[in-house]
Amino acid sequence: MLSEVVLLACKDLIDDAKIGCADMVFKDMCLEILAKAKLVLSNEQFEELTFFVAERMKEERIPSSGRKVRYDKKSFSLRFLFVVIFLFCAHLSQ
Repeated sequence: MLSEVVLLACKDLIDDAKIGCADMVFKDMCLEILAKAKLVLSNEQFEELTFFVAERMKEERIPSSGRKVRYDKKSFSLRFLFVVIFLFCAHLSQ
């Protein structure tokens, strides 16, 4: 089902944002994703995504072990754009 794909894409994007974004940016991204996902997910799926986001927000960032994590900001931006377009198209098809 299309909404299952959207739900999984949103969760993946949120996980990526948790790794690659500062805390305030991460929270802003989560709110943006939730706002768009609300338009296309069922109430049950939206509640699941909301719970998922809440759990990720509660998690503390792992302190740096001296090892830098490489994160491709351009790739993340393109994925975010893709999910937003996908959510918009899914909303139009309903």
